[in-house]
Amino acid sequence: MQKILSIAILALAILASPVYSQEKFIRQIEYSFWLGSRILHIDSLPNAGNLDFMNYFHTTKNLNEWLYMGFTAHLWLPKNTEVDIKVFTADDIFPNSFNISVQRSRNGHMGLNTGIYGYPIYNSSFFRYHLIEDHGFHHDTNMIMQFQRFIYDLNWYVGPAFNNIGRFLGIRLKANAGIGSFARFSADIYQQKAKSNFRRKVEYQTKLTPTLFFFPEVELSLALVKTPKALGGIYIKATGYFAKRSIHYERLTYEWIEEKPNIQKVKNPAHWYKKYDVDAGFFFRF
Repeated sequence: MQKILSIAILALAILASPVYSQEKFIRQIEYSFWLGSRILHIDSLPNAGNLDFMNYFHTTKNLNEWLYMGFTAHLWLPKNTEVDIKVFTADDIFPNSFNISVQRSRNGHMGLNTGIYGYPIYNSSFFRYHLIEDHGFHHDTNMIMQFQRFIYDLNWYVGPAFNNIGRFLGIRLKANAGIGSFARFSADIYQQKAKSNFRRKVEYQTKLTPTLFFFPEVELSLALVKTPKALGGIYIKATGYFAKRSIHYERLTYEWIEEKPNIQKVKNPAHWYKKYDVDAGFFFRF
């Protein structure tokens, strides 16, 4: 994922240079700087005998845990083509999230939009499942830190788009739908039976579990300052993400030594996954 983000940031750096932005290939360019807040709700389901990783995603309990900041470059190209490159981060210096899209229209207003969207989601405390279910076993305390991680969510989408950018007021509407999946990851649990030398290791290897989603976007901009060659103003954008999602995996259980494990394939039920993002900031159009 870092390679994709690196390419996006390099593209932003090139497009931000005055020489490149003056080429005829780019008819107009807009930069926006903003802060955002996220609300995330995931239905919690019973584990039903198997660990369900989605029960341990970090959902919205305190809004300050889901604040982020970012930067967007929007380009108007020939043949009614527009490109939107958005990078943002929550608590890393290096941006860990992106949304890159391309829109093509016949009349400059109504058209088709497609893009890719990726971001990390915090997953923690799923070691508690074994603390509750595996009676009579001691657990490796190092796994508590091991199981506090970010799981990457990568999505591709397509859908109709409408935009109308006037002298002072601008609006963009998109009704995207697509397919996405959480990235694969693995986790190990080391256990020792109480009052015994018996040891075992439980290893989880998750699988890609594609799902369909709906991803609407609404954006409003209001110009406040205008010069002969540029204008600036305020910007607000709201998006939603709605899907039924699950994480399937293989569970490998090793006893005594790490050979000939007992392998179980687990398919967990789907949860309703609902995410809402709101961004607000300033834009400058040249």
